[in-house]
Amino acid sequence: MCSAYIHTDQNDQYLGRSGDHNSHLPVPERIELSIFKEKVKERIVKETAAIGKIYENELASATLSEAALALAPLPNEAKSSLNRLRRQATPPLPKSSIFNVPDAYSITTNGASFLFSDTIVRKKRVILFATDEQLRMLFSATHIMMD
Repeated sequence: MCSAYIHTDQNDQYLGRSGDHNSHLPVPERIELSIFKEKVKERIVKETAAIGKIYENELASATLSEAALALAPLPNEAKSSLNRLRRQATPPLPKSSIFNVPDAYSITTNGASFLFSDTIVRKKRVILFATDEQLRMLFSATHIMMD
């Protein structure tokens, strides 16, 4: 594994380097794998789909060489670090009931409204989530079962 690093500022201007990069040849499989991992990480931060599903979809759609596939971790091996990444991107739970519901939780991925109601009842906040389609199904049902 290469221990060389290049340091840049926020504008990608070169600041310096550390380590020695002359002691090995480039490994194309590791480069392929790095590109694959970056795509997975980007989707995990942006999407709410299951981590295993995202990983498997990206692995299936990636055009990795056999050597890169052999080096790629299995979904359950990568899950721990990917879960940590998603937790860091997820906003923390509010300490108070006075907060704005972020768009990520009030609008569906195709832009439809998901936050049905946000009211205060007897000094307690009640938030209801539903799409128009879910409400149509609920109101047209002949039987409603609750838990």
